[in-house]
Amino acid sequence: LVLRRTPLKKKPKAKTLLAKADELAGAACRAKGVCEAAGWAKAKPKACGGVICWCHVKSRNHKTIRHSPLNCFALCTACHHYFTENPDQWYLFVRGQDPNRWETLNILLQDRSKPDYQYWIEFYKKQKEAV
Repeated sequence: LVLRRTPLKKKPKAKTLLAKADELAGAACRAKGVCEAAGWAKAKPKACGGVICWCHVKSRNHKTIRHSPLNCFALCTACHHYFTENPDQWYLFVRGQDPNRWETLNILLQDRSKPDYQYWIEFYKKQKEAV
């Protein structure tokens, strides 16, 4: 008689969950399909152009808000580059889209708990299914 122990399912590593959450959140943001800064020409010298990319209002280094839809915009590469080089214009653009977004993100940044990547994975999977 040989007893075999069924292998335990390993809990995914945080790095793996982060990569999956990034993949899903980025895809959801890019799915908007258009540059959200198109037509916003306060001081932009260049027209919109390029691939649509997932851009963060606050740095993606802030892992607690990294995947939040509040912290995301879909921008073309030209606008993304412009706003990266002109943070004052970025602030004005964000405030123009939603006057409370910047302050709301600042409040959320005060949460120092560990980011729950699994929550965001499930959030974006459900969102994808609803479409």
